[in-house]
Amino acid sequence: MPEGTVISTLRFTLKKREILRGHGAFSEVFMNSVHFSENFINSFLNYTGTELNINEQSGKSPHYNIMAGFTVSKKKIRKANGRIRVKRLLREAYRKNKHSLPDNINRNSDIKLVFTLSRKGLDIFNSGEKLKAKDLERDMNSLLKNINKYLERMSERKAN
Repeated sequence: MPEGTVISTLRFTLKKREILRGHGAFSEVFMNSVHFSENFINSFLNYTGTELNINEQSGKSPHYNIMAGFTVSKKKIRKANGRIRVKRLLREAYRKNKHSLPDNINRNSDIKLVFTLSRKGLDIFNSGEKLKAKDLERDMNSLLKNINKYLERMSERKAN
């Protein structure tokens, strides 16, 4: 290996236990959430638990308490293959960018995220244009950075 080569230790995987499932789980997030938005993606954040320890090192694996769900309304995209494609693109964008979320979360805390297309994203998709994965990835990166800033502010408030 050439000298000066840096090997990334980030794992770009999305495990089954990290995916939000079930109608009740989605309903809970939609009812008790903070909304974030970018050009093509909307996100709903539900944080429950005691406190967020972002700066404290813990012995458990990263993102254990972070669960993400992906949804597209049948009312907005009628064809199932279109809904499946959009959810696949959203999952892929999240998988590649989830490393920007906090790694160390208190064991008693849970963060649940739900991602969906915004009005602009739906308009582009329904117009027949191809929704580009790179646009969704860029928006997801920006969205997760905003969520991370929000979580840091929230942890600072709880510390005071």
